[in-house]
Amino acid sequence: MTDKHHSPAFSLTPLPKSYDHRASMKWITIESLRVVLERLNAHTEQKAVFLTSIGLIEGELVDIAASFAESFDEETDTRQSVPQVTSMVANVRVELLRVVEKDEKELRLTDSAPLIGLRNATIHLPDRAVHLPEVTLFADQVVGFAVEPQQVH
Repeated sequence: MTDKHHSPAFSLTPLPKSYDHRASMKWITIESLRVVLERLNAHTEQKAVFLTSIGLIEGELVDIAASFAESFDEETDTRQSVPQVTSMVANVRVELLRVVEKDEKELRLTDSAPLIGLRNATIHLPDRAVHLPEVTLFADQVVGFAVEPQQVH
């Protein structure tokens, strides 16, 4: 039964045939975390913190847009379009796979290489913290995650 007041949490872009029968439980889990954060953020601002081999990486999880054209956010202060690079790369990657599949009928991917996009990211290294407007992680590099309240500056 569908709730009329709730739209689906996310929609998936149709994928190339080489993606058939492939799913990353790690990506599905991280996508589930994104949906949980959206729901939690309706009450209090939370951010994702990922444990990787390099250290902790925290930020706001971004949704992968359904198309390249939709891979822009509007900056509220300046009203300028800000590109979501992770989303753009994911969409161009799908387009490129479709082109390659036309020539390579038996193409088999070695992995699904799901991407995680983080906006307003901080990478905590042993000797310093690096702040980036956006960072893209390959999901297989994530060892674990946590959720923590965002600091108000």
